[in-house]
Amino acid sequence: MIKRPRLSTAALAFTALTLAACGDSDAATTQPTETVESTEPASTEPAETTETAEAEAPTEPEATGLAGLAIITISNGADGNGERPQLAWGEVPGATEYTVILNTADGGPYWTWSGPQATVWLGGTDEEPNANSEGPTLFEPLTMRVFASGPDGEPLAASEPTVIAS
Repeated sequence: MIKRPRLSTAALAFTALTLAACGDSDAATTQPTETVESTEPASTEPAETTETAEAEAPTEPEATGLAGLAIITISNGADGNGERPQLAWGEVPGATEYTVILNTADGGPYWTWSGPQATVWLGGTDEEPNANSEGPTLFEPLTMRVFASGPDGEPLAASEPTVIAS
């Protein structure tokens, strides 16, 4: 029997962000700005900084639309995964739910899963499916993304798009 967990609000939000980030729209990469008015006169002295450029580097490229999140490392290699692979990624401290999204080569949706563990067999099973199992297969190279959220559904981390093949 295939378990089909219900999608949480966080999973739906991650899906929306992913779809927006994959499109051509500049809206997917635009970060909100905030205007702050000050009553203090502007200083002509340069501001003191002790941070290096390395410390200021974003944890994920702006182009994904998810800048500022930690990066999840996908463990599956590009090849040799088989038709019904176990998908695996690095655990994120504080994460209570992971969302996996697989897209076809042309960017179309193929399969989505959400759950608390950092591994899942393609199809959403806890155990390795047999060769005659019904459900999704790795029939062509697919692009995999993983998102992690915390107990309140807040986004914690995201993976880079990673192509996996059988």
